[in-house]
Amino acid sequence: MLTITAKKSQMEIVGLVIIVILISIAMLFFLQFSLKRTAAEKRTYTSAQLTSNMINTLSKTSTNCSGLIISDLYKFCADTEPVACDPDRIKDDDPCLVANTTVSLLLQNTLEQWEKDFRFQVFLPDTNKTVYYYEHNYPCAGNIETETYYIPTEFSGLLYMRLNICED
Repeated sequence: MLTITAKKSQMEIVGLVIIVILISIAMLFFLQFSLKRTAAEKRTYTSAQLTSNMINTLSKTSTNCSGLIISDLYKFCADTEPVACDPDRIKDDDPCLVANTTVSLLLQNTLEQWEKDFRFQVFLPDTNKTVYYYEHNYPCAGNIETETYYIPTEFSGLLYMRLNICED
């Protein structure tokens, strides 16, 4: 009688072990597929972060024009305020030229080197005045990530600094 009860107990334990193993395998499959991100999702996230970080970096980059940052120089360009970068110099430094040259150099040494297709523009939407425009292999056929940095000006309203980067 003891042997029949022992065999039934062993069969129940084996059955429980099989159920636990099946549940564990099912959980592993579920976790594998639910946590797996597609390559397209990763590209979209990376492209969005690149666009956001790049526009913030461009706007906050300091220049050799009285230590002003790019966004301040573009503010002067939009308001057409006569500001000299270095009043002690004989040569008249144009803040717009300094900003445009600095931005061009940064874009050439980053996004162009990384073979990204993009468009960078600084403009006043109310008057359709373009302060600066730079592009590389733009427009593109794929999705575009856009980030805009807003610069309040004294006389011209809101100045837009916009970067569009094409997704790979």
